[in-house]
Amino acid sequence: MKNSTLIPYVSSSCSKKNKIGNAIHELAEFGFKNIELTGGTIFYDDIESDLIRLKKEYGLNYLIHNYFPPPKEDFVINVASRKTDIQDKTLALVKEALKIAQIFGKNLYTMHPGFISEMLPELKDRFFVKDISTINFKNNFFKALDFFSEEVIPRNFKIGVENLGLKTADDKFSFLCGRDDIEQFLEYFKNNKSIGILLDLGHLNVAAHILRFDRDLMLDRITDKYAEKIFAFHLSENDGYIDSHDVVPVNSWQLKYLMKHKKVFSGIPVVFEWHGAASKGAYKHSQKIEDLLS
Repeated sequence: MKNSTLIPYVSSSCSKKNKIGNAIHELAEFGFKNIELTGGTIFYDDIESDLIRLKKEYGLNYLIHNYFPPPKEDFVINVASRKTDIQDKTLALVKEALKIAQIFGKNLYTMHPGFISEMLPELKDRFFVKDISTINFKNNFFKALDFFSEEVIPRNFKIGVENLGLKTADDKFSFLCGRDDIEQFLEYFKNNKSIGILLDLGHLNVAAHILRFDRDLMLDRITDKYAEKIFAFHLSENDGYIDSHDVVPVNSWQLKYLMKHKKVFSGIPVVFEWHGAASKGAYKHSQKIEDLLS
């Protein structure tokens, strides 16, 4: 890893392998050293030992994101849920993720926001399928994070909540999608050192196009007012309408934004969330981006 102001990571979703150990091995063989561990792989008993072995073998650093480690029983993590069983499963997963993050010397865990409807663990058109029997409220979302902050998060530890994209202007699926959602969240937690945002620039691009707000103006505003609440970044390219998680080109607006503010975000992880892009070429490209962020 070069002496970067921003700290580059690659998402494990860059690999198409369905076991996290195999995914990490593939990415490490291509040269990646900093890997964000995320959902999309299957449960198996030796996950933790594989993580430890591969970390030692390749000199890796890990971040833990959202649906990781994968539980035995598949479900959609939902911090806003009003269903007791989903609340219990979400809390158990978050506690396990915090434990693993601490094992690997990290004080950050990032996760998705609450979903407005309950979600079934199956995808249609890149989105989870809704279970419309229950509707959740923003107050549930904020209260759950307050509870995490007071009762669950270890001292000097942080949780970054990710802004998500959306399908249509009338169907946001989750909280923390639009401009007003994000700014209200940041204002509500402005004095809470444990809760902040994982700012996904690809998701923000989709939201800005669909909801018709000025993406760059919003970024400048929240950077000026809430820079200390931005705990990490996700980077991926898209056309503004479909969250395709493409590789970010070196002339991307996302990199221009980060280069403009890289001193403000010193030491913050920047995760390349490029789905299924694992290759030597992707690694070499990531090195060019790392040079820009140095």
